[in-house]
Amino acid sequence: KDVFTKWIYEPIVLIPKFVVQSFKTIFSPMAQARNFITAGMFYAVRNGNLWKDFPAGARGVWTDLGGSFDSKGNATMDFVKARQLRDFLEAEGIVNTEVRTGEIVASFEEAMSGGYKNMSEFLTWLMSHSSNAGGFNRGAGPKPMSFLKKAIGYPQKTYTAADDFWKIAAFVGESRKLKRHFNNTEEGQKALFDHGKRLGAKLIDNLDYDANVNKIASYIVRNTIPNYDYIGTAVDFIRKKLPIAPFVAFPTEIIRTAGNQLRIGSVEATSNNFGTRVQGLRGITGLGLATYGFGAILQELGKALNNLDDEDIEYIRKLVPYFSKNSLIIPINVKNGEVNYIDGSHFLVYDTISR
Repeated sequence: KDVFTKWIYEPIVLIPKFVVQSFKTIFSPMAQARNFITAGMFYAVRNGNLWKDFPAGARGVWTDLGGSFDSKGNATMDFVKARQLRDFLEAEGIVNTEVRTGEIVASFEEAMSGGYKNMSEFLTWLMSHSSNAGGFNRGAGPKPMSFLKKAIGYPQKTYTAADDFWKIAAFVGESRKLKRHFNNTEEGQKALFDHGKRLGAKLIDNLDYDANVNKIASYIVRNTIPNYDYIGTAVDFIRKKLPIAPFVAFPTEIIRTAGNQLRIGSVEATSNNFGTRVQGLRGITGLGLATYGFGAILQELGKALNNLDDEDIEYIRKLVPYFSKNSLIIPINVKNGEVNYIDGSHFLVYDTISR
């Protein structure tokens, strides 16, 4: 290392930046919960089954991972199939490259057990099992700063686990829809191939039906759910080197994925396949609701319940911390001159676009 890096950049810029980022994300229980919920929102824009019935949805993912049930109803797993899927998802850049097959299986086994009535209960389990992050693990880091890396290791694994869980669920959901809309016949295979090309997926003529389904599904997931491998050189430089913008990667990914949601939805909505057209319109509608609808509905509901109007919201905006001045203010309770509110911009993932 040169003198500047060793004695100036690392101690004055890099380490303080690392500490601030860590305590605003992985060491914050609220940030951990928000990460899991917002990752689920990306999934929900195009897929809804896991939201409607969490245990049943997770059981479906379990089956596609290679799981099944014996005559007594006990869950069993084909680890060969699960490992093959894991390898494919790693190669396609869907999950962290160091995710372990057996630990992925553990997360979905817990989720599909039916012991969790909703995702809040599952998140509690996920965070309480931070020794393996609810089924996900990452390899050990380099020796420098090893103590700090060990200290943040478990919370960081939990943070990563939430993203990987929803990405795998999204991949399975997209694969199922493609198989439902394009059957495994000569005509269906040709239509599937043409659909993938229209989307922009890189397909090879001699790939079989299942391979093309997986390729197209992984393409959709990569381009509609934030992926830090796609942030670009300029943004990556700003994110890593400058302390003035420690979280610039996320909003840039929101912009990229929102654009891709609209593009992919438009391609699907103009397809010759009826089921695909419905999916395209559903995806565009979901994006519109996630961007403009839900936030406006929640704010208007809060105003109605507390007898507030737009002028009151603007007055509240003058009182909130500086980082919430331009946020979506959702009033929760007004009593004795005190206002409890939610900063909607911190959990509505597409608020960056609407603002």
